[in-house]
Amino acid sequence: MVLQTTVAAPFELAGVGLHTGHQARVRVSPAPADHGIQIGRSGRPAVRARVDAVTSTHLCTQLGSGDGRIATVEHLLAALAGVGVDNAAVTLVEGAEVPILDGSARPFVDAILGVGRAALSVPRRVAVVHRTVVVEGRGGAFARLEPALATSVAGRYLFRPPVGTQRVALGLTSSSFATELAPARTFGFEDEVHALHRAGRALGGSLANALVYGPGGPVNADGSRFADECARHKLLDAVGDLALFGAPWRGRYVADRAGHALNVALVIRALATPGVLRFERQPDPG
Repeated sequence: MVLQTTVAAPFELAGVGLHTGHQARVRVSPAPADHGIQIGRSGRPAVRARVDAVTSTHLCTQLGSGDGRIATVEHLLAALAGVGVDNAAVTLVEGAEVPILDGSARPFVDAILGVGRAALSVPRRVAVVHRTVVVEGRGGAFARLEPALATSVAGRYLFRPPVGTQRVALGLTSSSFATELAPARTFGFEDEVHALHRAGRALGGSLANALVYGPGGPVNADGSRFADECARHKLLDAVGDLALFGAPWRGRYVADRAGHALNVALVIRALATPGVLRFERQPDPG
């Protein structure tokens, strides 16, 4: 059987919050088996990173409520799930939002791999998809989970010019996540910045933490990291949202123009529909 894991040592990362514009600092510490990923603000109770703790999916995924809310958790959750960390104690030492760092999950992945992962003494349980489940949104958008022997993600996304339609399909392993999805940054459009700021959103956004498009393409000096970086980032977000099962999952995720709201709705429906998921011990691949 594959054993559960945690981070081998604590680490901290600091930066600005994408939406609040305030300084933020997060600490990730080892945790025992069956603890799961629990996250909280300093001096307040932590919540388990599961779908029943979600209180908003507007522009980011937020857990908790009131003074205990934690915003923009998706990149950190994606990094932990993507490289196979089952248990961790996450504390927002400063701020109410996980720092955006460079806009991707790569800094979190680098920090996790830097301290290493430690095996625990309890076997890992996996949410195995046994029946197809789908949720639909406006204009035919959807998010779907299908049974599969190996975990994979695929998405089609329609963006405004100059981005256009982007498609990505990827077998999801720790290695492929770290190299193919984790570096993809959050993105936006130059002419939307003022409207977002007036709405009190993206106050910490900059070319240092987002891929920004003007009429002719990226305005970042270093351009895009992938030709289809926007679609890859949407799948990165999906990995973070699907971590809200509270356990690793096995199956095929397929999306058409899905975002946080549809992803979270998919997790809710999969958990609520009899026969869709079975939580099984993960056998040793060797």
